[in-house]
Amino acid sequence: MYERKESGNSGAYYPAFLCMDVNTPDDLYYLGRYPLDERTEAVFLHEYIHYLQDLTTVAGLARIETIVDQIKWICSVARGQHKLKLPISLNTWAYNVKPNAHSLSICKGDFKAHDKQGRVLAANIVSIDSFELVDSTILYSSGQRFHGKAVARLTFRDQNGIEFQYDVGEMAISESMAYLIENRVYPNVLQRPSDCPYFVVRKIVEWKLQRTIDDLKLIALCDVCLMYSLPGKVLYEMLEKMKTWNASFSPAMIYLYGLGSEMSDKFSRKKNWQEELAMTVNMAKKQFADMFVHPYWQGIKVNTDCAFDAVLDLRKTNIGFFLKIARGERLNLNEQFQMCIKDLGCLGVKTAANAIYNFKPSAASSSEIDSDWFLSLHQFYNILFTSAAIDIHGDNKYLVKECDLKQWCSDSFNRKKERDITSESLNCKYSPWLNVSNQDLAQCSFGRVWAAFGFNRIKLKCK
Repeated sequence: MYERKESGNSGAYYPAFLCMDVNTPDDLYYLGRYPLDERTEAVFLHEYIHYLQDLTTVAGLARIETIVDQIKWICSVARGQHKLKLPISLNTWAYNVKPNAHSLSICKGDFKAHDKQGRVLAANIVSIDSFELVDSTILYSSGQRFHGKAVARLTFRDQNGIEFQYDVGEMAISESMAYLIENRVYPNVLQRPSDCPYFVVRKIVEWKLQRTIDDLKLIALCDVCLMYSLPGKVLYEMLEKMKTWNASFSPAMIYLYGLGSEMSDKFSRKKNWQEELAMTVNMAKKQFADMFVHPYWQGIKVNTDCAFDAVLDLRKTNIGFFLKIARGERLNLNEQFQMCIKDLGCLGVKTAANAIYNFKPSAASSSEIDSDWFLSLHQFYNILFTSAAIDIHGDNKYLVKECDLKQWCSDSFNRKKERDITSESLNCKYSPWLNVSNQDLAQCSFGRVWAAFGFNRIKLKCK
């Protein structure tokens, strides 16, 4: 999950689940049509850039494939068991879960830096000691292992001279890019965030090239890096080449070299970038479609299919569309933003007012969509694969989790004058996975996802 907590108006994008939270009371129905509070627009834009990164880059699409495989695998496990211990371990070769999870961790890199004792801390980059490729092991589905320099590691010092290390990957590059675009369209509207991860790319590039770099060049560089499955290593290789360029190089030159044959050969690509993207888009689209196991969800599938289908047309006709968003004005006047949200949509947005919105792709405008489905799927994954549902008191562990949709459901029930299951039992407050009776399933969005995947008969435990 990407979270922007530094600003008063925060947001969070949930990678691979095509949904996000925007901490605003504003009515997003008018977003892009009329001016809203600039803080609301700035947060929305930042999180929407992550949505676009998920759908239009190789790194984002590959993560969708990996996460869906994990869900498929645990659903297959659940069919033969009655109990599951949380969080679920990914140490299995079934569905290529272990090698893919390992590769994903290398791709993602760090979100925060860690010191020599391994403590994860917020730190500002005051001076850089090195940015280099270090040895790592990549697991293949065949069981083979590749040992090589796959991780790009930054070593730096903060204002107190304390040494930190930071593995640069998709998270630092995605956040750097999103912040660059946000702050160019809405300069200084939100509070300045921490260096890690939001300024990592700028700090490394300007240290390596020994000069300040224009925002648009940095955005293009980030975009190119995300078109590979090892973004951190691409950043290193790109900077080695860019050191030899004249200072007047353009963003177009970054795209031409970064997506050209010389860089592709360094990563043993057999296809050009269009073919590679088309293959990855089609695989992610097919993988995501496998989530719609209930006939009732076919309208949602139409929307996700249309969003994936729009990616290739967007990239082939406008490879640098992120630059056009960055050059544009605020959202109601930003032509490229409006074109993106029209064609690719924005499938699930929850606000601080506990309202849920969607912007359907234009090709799916006549179809039905339940945007709470995406938020429910994200919660399903979090409960199973993270510690989100585990509370620790002393030496004791307990399963407890308030449903992320509790207040939205309550407001919806009251507005429709329906039975409010959120107040009739404690399930929504402490254990939403128990909302699986026939009566509950008629109303509970999360319960329907939980039951459709076969977990309504599963007992969870954490010890």
